[in-house]
Amino acid sequence: MNNDLMNKISLPLQRLNNRYSFMQKGIKGFYNQWDKNGTIVSGQNLDLFQQFENIQYRFFLKDAGIPEFSEDYVNANVVLIDDNTISIHQETARILFYYLVNELKNSIIHFLKLIDGEAFASRFVGSYNAQNNKVHIHPQIADKVLAFFDANIADFKLVFHLFRENDTVAISNDYNGNLVFNIKAIQNYLDNNEKYYDYTNFKIA
Repeated sequence: MNNDLMNKISLPLQRLNNRYSFMQKGIKGFYNQWDKNGTIVSGQNLDLFQQFENIQYRFFLKDAGIPEFSEDYVNANVVLIDDNTISIHQETARILFYYLVNELKNSIIHFLKLIDGEAFASRFVGSYNAQNNKVHIHPQIADKVLAFFDANIADFKLVFHLFRENDTVAISNDYNGNLVFNIKAIQNYLDNNEKYYDYTNFKIA
């Protein structure tokens, strides 16, 4: 995955996650509705959402993910577009988020192995604290830690962006300013992607 594609998906994802909720037009049934001329659905964003037209939500679910929802809910199209309005299924943000998790899963797996490995421990001994499935990185060493991961993990910057910009749990800062990696949360995202989602026959262009 490249930076352009990450940005193409990530900005609409952030807006769908209510960071820009004031731009929403309304709610109807399973859908959040937006003015077709609004920035969330214009230009490159419109191109993204058009790729989900005429595709049902269930298309992205494995069998394990379907029983959680009603038949009408999973059989609804992800995106509906008319002359003035674009209607976006309430699960679209989750579809986009796990699409990115799926695209970056090898890098995420590598990150989890590296942060729990000897090379990381010996390199940064005394500069971090690992407890309760979280790794707290001292702010004075955080840039060096990120550079270490970037040098050793393909697409690490994209992984960091994914969790930093679209999630408040996986990567955060604590009250001391430490950079915190929530290992359990990141692993849960990988597990959920593997168990519930299927992007085998779908590729965002």
